[in-house]
Amino acid sequence: MRVLPLLLLSIVTSGCDWAAADGPWNRSGGDAPPLAAVVEGSICTPSGLRDVPGLRVVVRDAADAIVAGAETDPWGRWSVPLGEGRFTVEAGVGGVFEAFDSVLIGTSDLDVGALCLDRSTPQALVLRAPIAESTDLLGQRLSGLGLVHVHDGPDNAAEAAQILASPAGLVEYGIVALLGGLDADALASSVGALDGLRDHLEDGGGVLLAADAWPVLEALAPGAIRLLDEVASGGWLEAGVVSDDLAEQLQWDLVGIPLPKDAPLFEVIDAEALVSATVPTGAGDVTADLLVRVPALGGTVVLSSFLAPPPRADSWWMGDPAEVQLPDGAWDGRGALIDRVVLGL
Repeated sequence: MRVLPLLLLSIVTSGCDWAAADGPWNRSGGDAPPLAAVVEGSICTPSGLRDVPGLRVVVRDAADAIVAGAETDPWGRWSVPLGEGRFTVEAGVGGVFEAFDSVLIGTSDLDVGALCLDRSTPQALVLRAPIAESTDLLGQRLSGLGLVHVHDGPDNAAEAAQILASPAGLVEYGIVALLGGLDADALASSVGALDGLRDHLEDGGGVLLAADAWPVLEALAPGAIRLLDEVASGGWLEAGVVSDDLAEQLQWDLVGIPLPKDAPLFEVIDAEALVSATVPTGAGDVTADLLVRVPALGGTVVLSSFLAPPPRADSWWMGDPAEVQLPDGAWDGRGALIDRVVLGL
């Protein structure tokens, strides 16, 4: 059963009679009430210590019609103009998070403050062989987001397939991640494992795949990507954020990414490329899509060619764009990219 993300905020606004707040978000029919207030706030993680960027905020009126919408900025803040009345705010629509809060507002321009995602967020299931535990630190990043359950193992694809195909299914998980060291070909040929992942996607869940798990994506969404003949030489490179939405969230369209040596490389065929780069290989430079998002069966599959770095304890958790790692303004954007993509699953 999918747990729908929902942040409820009851709002009553009053104040000066400004211009009408009409537009594409007003689906209630007829004229919008006069603008009474600009209501703003911020969204934070369950711990309250981190801001959550890139979450969609939708405002509904008393008739349940959408009248306004926004997206949290890089600092987790949102703002919408509203007419006088009572409204419900839903934040994180389409993701795996949920929270509930209620605030009564009786003046014009108002800041409702930080509203944190609930600790009952669906869990994340991370399957990886021990070889990947010290290289791909996705589990630590997911714990920072409040997705606290991490399965450290199993050692082989047969055990992983058994978990994915278990009678209990994956209903308690919002995200399933398949990382390195597992036999991806064996997983992709396991009917039970694929059926479990398909059920998970049909319930609106997300699947996050390391690069060497690409056969699983091919089994779930045939023809979405093409495996290139060449593999990465390894090392740092400059990558372009080709998704307009993701670049806007980052406020940066060029990032630094270190690729593991011999990492498989891909080209998007029937999918959305989020990050692309010119990658050195033994056969010369090739253009590859390093972060790929594929809608599948009602859910989303993300394939990443790079490994997740550890969370940062001393500064902004998603990496600071001021810390330039490469020429031309590029920075180590792996954590920022992965965190934002996970929040959108």
